[in-house]
Order: sequence, then structure tokens, then C-alpha cells
Amino acid sequence: MSQFDSFLYEGALAINRARQDHLASLNIPLTKKIVLEVGAGIGLHTKFFLDRKCMVTVTDGNADNVEEIKRRLPDVESYILDLDQPNAVDGIGLFDIVYCYGLLYHIGDPEAAIAQLADICKGQILLELIVNTSPKNNIEYLTDPVGNNQSLHGPACRPSRAWVIDKLKKYFGYGYITVTQPRHPEFPTNWDEKSGSNTRAVFVGSKKPLTNELLTAVIPQKQSRQPE
Repeated sequence: MSQFDSFLYEGALAINRARQDHLASLNIPLTKKIVLEVGAGIGLHTKFFLDRKCMVTVTDGNADNVEEIKRRLPDVESYILDLDQPNAVDGIGLFDIVYCYGLLYHIGDPEAAIAQLADICKGQILLELIVNTSPKNNIEYLTDPVGNNQSLHGPACRPSRAWVIDKLKKYFGYGYITVTQPRHPEFPTNWDEKSGSNTRAVFVGSKKPLTNELLTAVIPQKQSRQPE
């Protein structure tokens, strides 16, 4: 048994493949960008950006995870970053892209985290998280298990899609949700139907308006599945 098994079992690897296949399909320019990856776990997503010749800084709030990132990616800058802490990003620099997949719902104050990331982002934040299914602008607070693939401190959240869009507009200027959903059952396409315990969606916040037929500022009740 390894302490990193929660990142490496087939179910976790399958959702990662679905996430990144979907991201690649969105026609967002992601080549040769300066990228900050937050909540990176053990760095299994990082190759997506390295393959696109990006300069990547990889971070996680768990010290053991960061040590594993350094072992796996010795040539990539990596260090501890805990977005539950105020001023966590001070002095970190500016980035074209912030990649925040699978993190925000493990944070007790997600609005403060979005605000911090907006301060250091010149372009777009790519955001994926578990949301609640309410059509209203609301957020539910709860307690998550503490672990290297869960919450750092316990407090967690499940915002609605409307809440996420509202906060992206507030701090980035523009907020979008994807028209398509990844090919994975945790990403529903019909929001009028009840789904399982994990209900995920993908968002883009941007400092400038984006013209992209695969992104919409209007929250859809029905989305299409990403084509094969």
C-alpha cells in the first residue's frame, strides 16, 4: 500500500483522463503559456501542460504530495501552497493560466481562494469542481475527511453553478461554463435529473471576454456529452 494510492487507482485515473480529454476539446489556446497548477495532488495532470510547451509551477497544500511531485517531476518548480490561508499567493508571480481542477470544493472559503487566484492571473482560470444541483446562487458548507486527496483542514463546500459563475464574473470579469461535459458519469448532462453524490461541472474565468462556441455565460439545464 502506498499513501498515494488514492490518486493512482483506476477510478481516479479514469476521471483524470476524462477531464483532460475534455479540456483539450475546448479550443482554448494553451500552448506556451505560463501556468500555475493548484491542488495538483502528486502532479498527474501536469504532463498535459508540459506537452504543450508550457512553463508550469505545480503546487499542493500537502507537504507529502509536494515531495512526491518533486520526485516525479524534478525539473518542474513545485512547492506547498494552501489556499485556505490568507495571502497564500503573495510573491508567487503572474500567470497566463491558473489550472484548478478538483480543489475548490475542499476549501472552506472558496470565494477568498478565487479572489487570490484572480490577483495573480493575467488570462484564464480553468476550474472543475463538485457542485450542488440547485439552480439558485447558493453554497453549501460541510466537513470533508482530512487527507492528502481530500480537505487539508476539514471545512469544505458545494457551491451551485450560479454561485461559481457569479464569483468568476466578480473577480475575473467574465465567467463561463462549458457547453459540453466530460465523458464520465460524475459530469451530468441533464440537470433536471438527480445524480449521484458527486456532481461536477467545468468553468472558465477570464480577464477578457472569450468568443468560443463551447463556452456559455448562461447556465444550461442540459449539456451535451463531449464527442468521442
